[in-house]
Amino acid sequence: MSGVTTLTAEGAPTAPAEAEDSDEALMRCFAAGDAGAFDRLYARHRGPLFRFMQRQCGQRALAEEMFQDVWMSLIGARERYRTEAKFTTYLYTLARHRLIDHFRRQQPGLSDDLADLVSDTASPEDHVLAAEENGQLALAINAK
Repeated sequence: MSGVTTLTAEGAPTAPAEAEDSDEALMRCFAAGDAGAFDRLYARHRGPLFRFMQRQCGQRALAEEMFQDVWMSLIGARERYRTEAKFTTYLYTLARHRLIDHFRRQQPGLSDDLADLVSDTASPEDHVLAAEENGQLALAINAK
């Protein structure tokens, strides 16, 4: 029933279901204390995020650990979340930071190179692509 406006008991129009179900709306609900909203976000993004983490680090156990760290970071930052970009941009930026931290600890000489590759002026999509490339670079270095 697209285009149908529903009204609240007071007669005010309600927001479309699609807007209420967006990642950004769910994150705002979670920040306001709705644990069910977090469950929906987690269910929606756990697979793609885990595959991204595993692809970057190449080790399942390490990917699982960093995956959990990303979600814990999201939980910890929920009150500071602002809808300035897509939720996925925010989530993958957290993941990118976690990956960079890991690679900095593993390859101390690589830390400056990673920071240079991901500048503050790059778009969020560029950050995710750079993190992916950095992961592949670190894997190649570790394979030697």
